[in-house]
Amino acid sequence: MGTMNEFTIAFEDKKPIGILEGDWDTDEMVKMMVRKIHRAEEMKEKISFPKTPKELVAKLLEIDKKEKGRGNTD
Repeated sequence: MGTMNEFTIAFEDKKPIGILEGDWDTDEMVKMMVRKIHRAEEMKEKISFPKTPKELVAKLLEIDKKEKGRGNTD
């Protein structure tokens, strides 16, 4: 439940989100939520599902760099 709570808070605050894919169900539950949330389109570029921790950090840094380049201070 904590992961889902953290996801929804980050989603509502329009923060970059990285969900590590793995042998657990949480990543699939979040993917399903993203597909079904009508407001997810605006967040599409900010949500990433990498397969390794290294990819997760790199993707979040990339998203952050893009956001700062756009002048977004959220």
